Order: sequence, then structure tokens, then C-alpha cells
Amino acid sequence: MNEQRKDWLAEMGRLANTAFTGEGKTFGQVLALAQQLKDDLSRLAPGADVVCLAAEDKTVVAAALLAAACGGPALVVPHDLSPSVIAEARAAVAFSWAIVDSERTLPASVRALPAAADSVGPANFSLRLSNADRRLLYLFTGGSTGQPKLWSKSIQNIFGEADHLCRKFQIGRQDRILATVPPFHVYGLLFSVVLPLVAGAATVNAIPYFPAEIARSLREHDGSILVSSPVHYQAMAASPPASPSLRLAFSSGGFLAEAAGKSFHQHSQVGVTEVYGSTETGGIATRCLVSGESRWQSFVGVKTRIDDERLCVSSPFLSPELPLDKDGYFRTGDRARAAEDDKFHLLGRADGVVKVGGQRVVLDEIRTKLMGLSAVSDALVFALPTDRGRENEIVALLATDESEAVLRPFIDQMLTAPARPRRIRLLERIPLSPLGKPDLLAARALFSETDPA
Repeated sequence: MNEQRKDWLAEMGRLANTAFTGEGKTFGQVLALAQQLKDDLSRLAPGADVVCLAAEDKTVVAAALLAAACGGPALVVPHDLSPSVIAEARAAVAFSWAIVDSERTLPASVRALPAAADSVGPANFSLRLSNADRRLLYLFTGGSTGQPKLWSKSIQNIFGEADHLCRKFQIGRQDRILATVPPFHVYGLLFSVVLPLVAGAATVNAIPYFPAEIARSLREHDGSILVSSPVHYQAMAASPPASPSLRLAFSSGGFLAEAAGKSFHQHSQVGVTEVYGSTETGGIATRCLVSGESRWQSFVGVKTRIDDERLCVSSPFLSPELPLDKDGYFRTGDRARAAEDDKFHLLGRADGVVKVGGQRVVLDEIRTKLMGLSAVSDALVFALPTDRGRENEIVALLATDESEAVLRPFIDQMLTAPARPRRIRLLERIPLSPLGKPDLLAARALFSETDPA
């Protein structure tokens, strides 16, 4: 690992005049800004253990990562750049400085350190990578249960995974990466910032959101790799982009609908590779449905086993604070079934199996049936505790134009009594996080109001 890290850091120096972003910022500017940030933090915040990274400009994010990896303070990365979320991150981890790429509202006790690639002079740096086990990041996520969590990642976790992806998918200088997900989530950070650094590839700084914007950005930047999420592929299903330069497409943050993957493949001739993992585990496995891969194949170096229907993982990408058993495995919150050739099927979240009236109910199965209704375009199903001891009640958000009076007879007919949602909220769309995952905090809030709109 040490020799590999020296190689790609030296390679960045040789690529000083090569574009790091599709908008023209160079690797030399990234390195020079990294050196400046490291020097500034040493002068302004001597002895600081952590600083906040409140930026989405990829040259600034890349430079901050390199500064941290080369001996600077570790970075606290909020899951959103809103003032309230940055304040939550400050409450979780004490920091006095925040690296910013624009004016942002920060907690009163936090000072801003502005950073921009345009402000640095010629590349003049003496960066050397720290020990691979050193803490690099603290990623402040929304958490799979909707409760905010903080996970640390080492240099080995982040750069080692990027190196694996580079080798597995043969990503190199010829590639231009376009991401529709922001770099303050681990998926966007890995694929649109760290991977280009390691591979010598270019990344597009802009983050398109709507299908027409995605298609236009791919054409304008000759994008060869698309990094996106299931919600974006679903939105692109009606008009997928067709770019002659595109050769790889990735999806993460949830299961990709098979129809959306097929539509994308038919128009682009590129199959979508799904990446399974989480902030705390790092990448675990991949599959590509249009290539006939219904099962998940683990990354090289990542070992899995299934204990009592729970997926357990041994990996160099696991966050250091995760509890491991005596064999070095972490027990995830996902249910799985083993398949041949060391592959596996995912069966949904373990916390997606609840007891209602003493009977076992699988939330994913309820959602699948609700999605089978032609009037329902999306659904979110979860359980809420009741005032009756350890009992639960099933509730559902439905994206539909129909009324509950029309839908309820069909729902009651196709679901058994314990599985029927006791309460339903009808919306134009399911509330989503910036990464395209269901926003469980916002969803639960809809059921806490006495008379929601």
C-alpha cells in the first residue's frame, strides 16, 4: 500500500499541467491549494485535530483531502451544507475552523478558511502521505434509520478503496467522470474526487440534477463515466442520455429498478453497475442486472459470510470503530442469502422485519406490493411504535394522484391484516435526501403532525 500511495502522489506531480476538472482546474492547482491549506491551518490553528470541510467545489474538496492525508487536521464532513446540519456536526465533533468554497453560515464559534484553486500560485509543494491507518475523515451521515451518525475513515479506507475501483474498472487518464451526487457523501466523494486523484482522471465540477442537464453535461464534457443514484436513473428512464463517449455507469444509494437500468442500457449501450455498501463499511460488492448479474459479487479483498440471515463483512474499508467478532467480521444490518461462487442475494434491512400483532411482517414486501398498484409511482413503508408495549403499526407514504378512498380497497385486498398500513400519507413525491435516498426524518415528521398538509 505504501509504494502504491507514493506512486500515485508522485504521478499527480507529473500531471501538474493536466486538467483535474472538466472546467479546466489542474492537478497542479489541487496540489498547490493542498499545500496552502496545510500551511494555513498549521499557522492559524496549531495543534487542531479536526476541521470542518464545508465545500462542494471538487478542487477544494480534493485539496483538503490531500492536506489531511499529508499531516493536516482530519476533516469533519457534514451530510449537507445547510447551517443546521453544520451546527449538528459541530455539536458532534468540536472544531473551530471550517474550510469553505463560498460564504456559508457557520456556528458562532467557528471561523471560515476560504479556499479556491484560483487563489494559489505556481505548484510548489512538499507533501508526504501520513501513515495509512491515520484518521482522514469523519463522515456525518443521515444514518440508515434516520438518526444522524458519525463514522471515521482512515487514509487506507478511502484511498485504498479508490485504488481498488481504479484497478477493477480500469479507470485512467482517458476518463472524465460526471457525478449527479455531491462530494460530501462518501459515494460522491470516492467516485468523483478520490478516484480521479488516484487514477489521474478528470472530474466534472458541476453537479447536474435533471435528466436534460445530465445529458447535456455528458455531451459537453465527453463524459466516459456516469456516477449517479437510483432516483436519477428512474428520472432518466423516459429520456436516457446517449453519449458516444460513455463507457461506465454506476449507481448506489439503494436498489436500482430493473426497468430503469434496462431503459438506460437500451439508449446508451452501457449497463449500470450497482455498488452496494455504506458509509461505515465502504464498498462491499457490485452487480450489473443487464449483464445477468442478479447476485452480488464482493470486491477483491472483501470477505463475506451469512450468519442467521445477516450479512457479515471483513474488509480493509471498514470504519475503525466498528465492532468486529473474533474472526474480524462486522455484522451488518442487512439480510442476505448465500449463492454459489461466493456471491449473495440481498433480502432487505434486518430492521425491515417487524412484529405486528405477534406476526412477522417484512416491510420491503409491503412496499413491493404497493408499488404494483398502477396509480402508485413510489412508496415508503416503515413501522412506528405504538403505546401498546412493544407493538408496532405499519405506515406508508405513497406518491400518487389518487385519493386514499380509491386506493384503500385495493391495499386491503392484497395485504394481510398485520401488513396493512394503519395510516397513509399521499404526496406528489417521496421526500429525498441529496443523494436520492428516502429522507426518513422528514417522513416520520409527517406522521407526528396532528393534521399534516
